[in-house]
Amino acid sequence: MGPTQFNGSFGESELRHLLRRTMYGATAADVQSFEGQTLDQVVDTLLADQAWPSPPVNNYAIEAVDPNVPKGEVWVDKAALQNENGEDQAIVDARNGSLIGWLIKNMVSQQPTIHHKMTMFWHNHFGNSVGFVGVMKMSYQYFRTMWQMGLGDFNDLIKAITIDPHMLLFLNGAANIKEAPDENFARELQELYVIGKGPNAAFTEEDVQEAARVLTGWSVDWDTVFIDGEAKSRFFDFQHETRNKSFSSFYNNQVIQGKTGSAGADETDALIKMMIKHPECSRFICRKLYRFFIHQDLTTEVENNFIEPLAEVFIENDYDIKAVLRAMLVSQHFYSDEVRGALIKSPLDAMVGFWRMAEVAYPVDGDPLDEDYYTHLMMMFGMADMGFLLGEPPSVSGWPAYHQFPSYDKLWLTTFSLISRILVTDAFVSDGFWTPLRRIPWDYLAYTTRLPDPGDPGQLVEDLVNIHLPQGLPSETKTDLKNILLSGQATDSYWTNAWFDYVNDPGNEMKKEIVRSRLQFLYLSFFQLPEYQLF
Repeated sequence: MGPTQFNGSFGESELRHLLRRTMYGATAADVQSFEGQTLDQVVDTLLADQAWPSPPVNNYAIEAVDPNVPKGEVWVDKAALQNENGEDQAIVDARNGSLIGWLIKNMVSQQPTIHHKMTMFWHNHFGNSVGFVGVMKMSYQYFRTMWQMGLGDFNDLIKAITIDPHMLLFLNGAANIKEAPDENFARELQELYVIGKGPNAAFTEEDVQEAARVLTGWSVDWDTVFIDGEAKSRFFDFQHETRNKSFSSFYNNQVIQGKTGSAGADETDALIKMMIKHPECSRFICRKLYRFFIHQDLTTEVENNFIEPLAEVFIENDYDIKAVLRAMLVSQHFYSDEVRGALIKSPLDAMVGFWRMAEVAYPVDGDPLDEDYYTHLMMMFGMADMGFLLGEPPSVSGWPAYHQFPSYDKLWLTTFSLISRILVTDAFVSDGFWTPLRRIPWDYLAYTTRLPDPGDPGQLVEDLVNIHLPQGLPSETKTDLKNILLSGQATDSYWTNAWFDYVNDPGNEMKKEIVRSRLQFLYLSFFQLPEYQLF
């Protein structure tokens, strides 16, 4: 049956909450595109299959000369570099920046879809480091796999990640041979990817060892790495342990029959199926989705009345991830007051969300590829200052904010990271977001003009609250913000007159400056509110 479905009125407030949680910021156009639609219709759109974006190109020529890829051409299918000298490493680093920047760019320009957030959910779940692997075409394929399979069959996703070249290198699967089984991936497969480490995750050390033996023989097909084309994995049957593998009572004492020759690869399918069929798997995945999309606090009531029914949905739909997401997003609990505004924004939500919701414009002059590279590289570094370096989870467990009990998302906010968030919004409002080529300004005058009634100071503040904040503001805080526009005057007409004086004569610098200075102070104060860090 699943969790109780939402039975209230699905209005703008509910829509904005849904879009905040499933996208990295919802633009005014996103909200307007769903006007008049039902909850089911909106969720259908968000969960609809989306094509993988066009691949990144060499936009890094300003940083490193790549003799194999001319500027403006796609690099993701080119041979990996041997890294025998500093020049090669510079190209690898530049491609790294190009890939991560391309991911950020696609988030900024996203259409209404959950795909970007789900790709980041799996990136955290699988905790895989781009820099550690150092083969950028592998990293591109790794992100593509999570995008293309992240809303589909969980069994297929786990199989794809298990034999993914990027993962085989990252967790030593490529070194797992029958003479010396490597337990690294076999352990994380159970502890982090399928079963978890909860009180009911009672798999044994012997289970880890036997799983490692099942997986012997998988490695990277190096012949595909240093030539053009996709990097691939390969099963080497002579490196595979062919004896039977016996598992503990946790897995009902199941025995995976040893196979010889190429059939040895089929043992991997049997292993994954055995793990996913365990009831703890469905609970574990549903808990992680819950903490990512809904709330960090898993109370006994939530466990019994939400996680358990949601896990049943997962099982009943043959481990289809989209079915679980749908049940979550149309549930009564998802729209409850205790859930709205109960999460602290991740650095991605803070950086990309601001860019999208404030409708920051990209530079239109200059070399577009150079601007593209440095703009998104600086966004990446800005988020790194907030505690999130995209492509580089700090451990195999992902970012602590998604798994570290009891603080969870509170870990996003430290003295340094909070200041870093404020400095970014302050920069946009003041003199612009810095890149090596320019400062990118935010035209808050134009943004304000597009609000429904900017000439009414009280309504202007109310609209900002409705658009950017999940739970509103105390009336006294809204009054304080309104008073910024009034400059201490008692009547609303003081701002209204100033605003329309500017609108009717936008070329008058004095009238423009009166409005601009008050709006600048308003936005500086607004984006420094503690409530702005919630979503």
